[in-house]
Amino acid sequence: MIRFLKFHIAVLLGVIALCSGCSAPEPPPPTPPESDVPWVYEPDAVVLRISADERLNEHEGEPSSLMLCVYELATREGVDKRLASPEGFAELLACGRFDDSVVTSRRLFSDPGQAQNLSLDREEGVRWIAVIAGYFHGTPAHSARVVAVPVRKIVEGWVPFFKDTRHEPGQTIIPIRLGPAELMGGEPPQAQLGRQSL
Repeated sequence: MIRFLKFHIAVLLGVIALCSGCSAPEPPPPTPPESDVPWVYEPDAVVLRISADERLNEHEGEPSSLMLCVYELATREGVDKRLASPEGFAELLACGRFDDSVVTSRRLFSDPGQAQNLSLDREEGVRWIAVIAGYFHGTPAHSARVVAVPVRKIVEGWVPFFKDTRHEPGQTIIPIRLGPAELMGGEPPQAQLGRQSL
């Protein structure tokens, strides 16, 4: 009887061990440490695909041009903090250097019904791109988009055990649909085939 009980306990423990090993999820691939990514200058590395509604920035029933401020940032905390209050949002619309996280900023303008692709240089140290829209009746929640610069993995070499892996910033493509009173998500329906570098 004792041998029979020991046998069943051993089988049960073996089944438990097998099941626990099978159910463990695979860990996600490790993200590269910030120090491993060379945040260097790259020309035309930021692409804004802008499409404006025919009723863009309506005020008293009339569409009008819209000012956009594009920030290149080392960190995003300063933008997030300013988006939390009307005063901070007004500071973002000034399109200036509100703190040390701002690497560069530039003003752009879009007209009702206009579609355009704009290529911008990504400056050294830039990890985030923020686009702030100056709608007449805009709110911070619907007038801003903050996007991380993607990191791509580069694997070089032919021999499996001697491959070199490195990480570098990738191209940042930001589709922006400018609605009558807010930024809208998604790819613009039409954009010019050419590009305009700023």
